[in-house]
Amino acid sequence: MCGLCGIFGTDDHWSAAGIETKASADPVLRRRHRTARVAAVNRMLARQRIQLSDWQGQSYILRSLTGRQAIVSNVTEVWAALEAEFGGGFDPLDPETFPEPGAVS
Repeated sequence: MCGLCGIFGTDDHWSAAGIETKASADPVLRRRHRTARVAAVNRMLARQRIQLSDWQGQSYILRSLTGRQAIVSNVTEVWAALEAEFGGGFDPLDPETFPEPGAVS
């Protein structure tokens, strides 16, 4: 997808659920929630050495250390992009990927 197309999207995706309508009108709070989603995904991606970052508050950029990148519209698309663009399956529910706090791996 062209990078320009990503900036015209909106953030009304199920991953943004739980944010009250009044709160979602507050740009600072909305940005804080996006930042928290990015941090959670990055904790899951740490072992793959791939990083997700926010782009213009509308899309996300998935990057590897080798420079490969993909633009995704929401956090759900991250998993599909990992398979399609980064050559491998990734299970965000795998305990090895995101271990319980205090667990030894």
